[in-house]
Amino acid sequence: MPRRKAAFTLIELLVVIAIIAILAAILFPVFAQAREKARQTSCLSNMKQWSIGTRMYLSDYDDTVVPCYLYTVHSTYGSLPHGKPVLQWWPDLLNPYVKNDKVWYCPTWTGAPDKYGRESFEPGEGPNKQTLRMSCGCNNWHYWPNGQNQPPILLGAMGVNRPGLAINSNEAEIQRPADLIMALDGYWGNGGWTDSPEIWNPTGHDYRNPAKTVSGAPGTVRGAVNLRHSGGFNAFFADGHARWMRETKHENWLKNPDAKTGDSMDLPEFK
Repeated sequence: MPRRKAAFTLIELLVVIAIIAILAAILFPVFAQAREKARQTSCLSNMKQWSIGTRMYLSDYDDTVVPCYLYTVHSTYGSLPHGKPVLQWWPDLLNPYVKNDKVWYCPTWTGAPDKYGRESFEPGEGPNKQTLRMSCGCNNWHYWPNGQNQPPILLGAMGVNRPGLAINSNEAEIQRPADLIMALDGYWGNGGWTDSPEIWNPTGHDYRNPAKTVSGAPGTVRGAVNLRHSGGFNAFFADGHARWMRETKHENWLKNPDAKTGDSMDLPEFK
């Protein structure tokens, strides 16, 4: 008699399919976490390059900390004639040292590139070009006690530069460089005052805001800080190191954390 060919029964096939489905349910989140961990590591590596550029800038500019932005022309403010804005952000100022157009945005970031004040730059994408991709918020906490055509009080790390008004930090003013944040995961390019390359106002600090989901921002957002990496964010500091964080503290935003800020927008115990 001819032998019957071996074959799977329907029940056996269903069991195999069920096992594959269970393994996929277990492994797919693991793979996703591994991919995100790789993006987090890449983002942190980018920030370490920023920190090297920052240290080189200090050396060339008599220990002046790179400013958050530099307006050559401003449409409204400053003590020089107004006009069509011409604006450089700190990636533009540091790029001669970093020399890599691709390190200014996080691999997890999906926001819109910045084009404001860049029409006079050369065509293309990258620092000092018409389109700039950057995914961070710099710490230039400041306030204007006498209006925005007079010098501000600068509390954070990076300066505020408008035509005729150049207010920058000097390295000697920084009391605890290992604690002072220069910039962190913050800008997601979707609009709104908290969604900006500058975190200039303490109401945007994460420690005083609940987490929420915002359109266009990977992960969640607390104030102006984007928790895009495993429930936290990357940051780099005035002493040059960079690390992952879950939350900042009030002192992480101040050149002199032991002094009263004088900022009416600050928490009452620190004003």
